[in-house]
Amino acid sequence: MRCVTSFLSILFSLLLSGAVGATTLTTSGAANNGNEGLMFDLQVGARDVTITALTSAGNSAVGLLYSVYARDGGFEGGQGVAAAWSLVATLLPDVSITTGELLFDIGDLELRAGSRTGIYLTAMEDRTPSEISYQLTTAGNVTAADEYLTILAGEGVNGIFGTTNSARQLVGSVSYELAVLAPIVSLPASGTMLLSLLGLIGVIRAWGILRRRWFHHRLSRRNHSAHARYSHAHPG
Repeated sequence: MRCVTSFLSILFSLLLSGAVGATTLTTSGAANNGNEGLMFDLQVGARDVTITALTSAGNSAVGLLYSVYARDGGFEGGQGVAAAWSLVATLLPDVSITTGELLFDIGDLELRAGSRTGIYLTAMEDRTPSEISYQLTTAGNVTAADEYLTILAGEGVNGIFGTTNSARQLVGSVSYELAVLAPIVSLPASGTMLLSLLGLIGVIRAWGILRRRWFHHRLSRRNHSAHARYSHAHPG
């Protein structure tokens, strides 16, 4: 029975390994430039991820609307081409009390394992100071990374889908969650034997329950018969 318990513990642990994990990747360095918008890339690792929020240094003026766009394959080739992008959200960002960064709560942007996606943050009107503040860098620079997601440098954007300036990188963060796995466990021969044993134990337990019920039924009938005989022998 101990080996059966150990097997069940291992199987339960494997199932839990598919649980969602929340992570935030934060870039390093301070903003030293800015414009109306910023394009950059997200490279996904070996697991599907869901982007839930972005932050960026920028203009926190009240009532300033921003839009977030995404493009399959990365931002390259999509500069200045609005039709090449998909709108993710248009919103009034929250402002961090501690850092003053803009928080874009974009909901759920699902990205497939191994994919590259361009992200475009842009203000919907021109303001001073710069709506999106970023950092000068080199093209393709990795600004933050872990096992599952990499943030790559991109380009600053003049106006909405206007001309671009290379190379610029995000000063902020990207929050994501790992997709839930539904692991398929390949059992060795011993595991198959254990499953057979579990089935056998189930049959034995079911047979035991049926026997106990039959026994209690027989005992109940016997007691009922004895009570009837006693009542007949001792009337009143």
